[in-house]
This record gives sequence, C-alpha cells and structure tokens, in this order.
Amino acid sequence: MAVYCLVRMTGCFLQFENAREALFLGLSTFVSYNFIRYLNFLENKLTAHINTWFTKHLKLLFWLAIFDVLGLLFLSRSFHGLSFLILLPFVVLTAMYGLPFLKYKGENISLRRFPGLKIVSIASSWAGLSVLFPLVSQKIPLSFLHGLFFLQQFLFVLVLTLPFDIRDLGVDAKQLKTIPQLLGVQKTKYLGVVLLVLFVGISYFTMPLFFFWHACFGAFLVGVFLLLSNREQAHYYASFWGEGIPIVWYFVASLSVLWPCFVVS
Repeated sequence: MAVYCLVRMTGCFLQFENAREALFLGLSTFVSYNFIRYLNFLENKLTAHINTWFTKHLKLLFWLAIFDVLGLLFLSRSFHGLSFLILLPFVVLTAMYGLPFLKYKGENISLRRFPGLKIVSIASSWAGLSVLFPLVSQKIPLSFLHGLFFLQQFLFVLVLTLPFDIRDLGVDAKQLKTIPQLLGVQKTKYLGVVLLVLFVGISYFTMPLFFFWHACFGAFLVGVFLLLSNREQAHYYASFWGEGIPIVWYFVASLSVLWPCFVVS
C-alpha cells in the first residue's frame, strides 16, 4: 500500500493518471520482498520474531503471492516494451540488495551489506520506480523538471530511511558504514532536516502553490518521524508507522483535491 501511494503521489504532483503503474509496483513489491524473505528463511537468516511469524503464515503468503503474480501478468499486457526496459536496472538493483551477488573481502554479500551503499540503493530504486517508470509507461517525454522531481523523491526516501538505520545501530556491522554509524544519531537528524529543507526548496520552484503545500506536509511527516526516532524504538515504529507515511501523505493529498467538490455539492 505504501508503494502504491508513493507512486500515486508522482501522478498527483506531475498531474497525470498512474493508478495502473502504482498497482503494478505495489504487487511487485509484495512478491519480491517476500521472495527475498523466503530465501533468508531457508538459510535461517531471519530474526527469531520474524521467523516465527513467517513460519506461521507461510501458506497464506504463498497464496497471496500466487494471486499477486496473476495480477502482475494481467497488468503487464497493458505495458509497452520500453516500460519494462526502464524497470530492468531497478529490478537488478533490488535483486542485488537482497541476494549475495557481490564479493567483498572474500565474502559473498548483498548490496545492503556493502559499505555505504545501502541507503543510496534504496533511495535510487524507489525514486526511479515511482517517477521514471510511470512517466515512460505513459509515454511522457522526460524533461529537466522530471529530473528535479526524481531528485526530490530521492531525498524524500533517503530521509525516510534514516530512522531505520538509527534503529539498526545495535545490530548493523560496523563495516556497513551507515550514516548514523558515521555521524551519530544527532548529526544524522541534522542532516535529514537539511535534506528535507532542500526537498521543500526544490518543490517551491517546480510546483504550483497548491501542490507545494502537499510537499511541505510530506516533509513535515518525515521530519517528525526522523526527529522522534532513536536507537530504542518501539517494535513497529519504523516498520509500520514509518513505512505508512506515504499512505497518510497520499490520503491527505487526495482528500484536499476532493474537498472543493464536497463544498460545492
């Protein structure tokens, strides 16, 4: 749902319809994430809590994945070849993030375990998938404005990811060199605020005033989420409330668009 809503915000800001692309990416996310988790499950790499939950719901997840794949096959018929071509680098990046394709100091590791690249790979993937894929799918010529919006989404996702790295300070290996490991918690928060200010600044010059306030609201949500984060987070602080931010963002944006219709009626 969060991925669906993040992609829909691209359509909202750039004012084109992209529900089909949002649904395709939402279903793809469910399948790919659970496939990677299943591989980790087979190799006993899940934490005890997740392993217990995953074992209990394995059959349900299997059937949900089957229905998702059927949905993806149905939706894929409506996309042209260039749409899948633009997806390819991000599919590869996602696979490398979860699977041990890389060799570092004699050890096979995934991109998420490669020093300094974890957060950049996440932000690049979601910015590309949520911005470039819908535009190319709709055959909208890419412009400098779209490049700026890609940068905006990159900054948004990057800051949204920081609380996850703060949470994982106690379990991440030191050689990962995540931003909180390099800067500490407080300076990481300062950096996140600066990046959000940059996000808002770009929005001011690229969006009509109505959509600019939506961008400010999204930055406010992520900013509060970041500033309240710490190493000792509640279990679902990041993995539910944090990942749910795009849902709230899209819901409020949709409601604000529909509100004049309610007033007139």
